[in-house]
Amino acid sequence: MILNHLNQINIKRNVIWHLVFKTYTMDLKTLNRLDTLRRLKSKGPKTPKWLKPYHVILIALLVVFISGVFIKILDQNQ
Repeated sequence: MILNHLNQINIKRNVIWHLVFKTYTMDLKTLNRLDTLRRLKSKGPKTPKWLKPYHVILIALLVVFISGVFIKILDQNQ
C-alpha cells in the first residue's frame, strides 16, 4: 500500500514535470539551471567541512589524548 502510494506520487510528479516542459519552451540556460537545482535537491543537505568522517576521527583522537594527559596530571598531583 505504501509503495503503491509512493509510486502514484512519483507518477504525478513526473506528469507535472512533463506538463511544465511541454507548456513552456525554455532555452538551454533555463533547462540547465533546472537540472542543476534538481541534482542539488536530490543530494540532500551538504555536510559541513568540519564534520567529515576523517575530521571526526581526528577530533576523537584529540579528545582521548587530552583526557589522557589530564588524567596523568591528576595522578601526579596525588
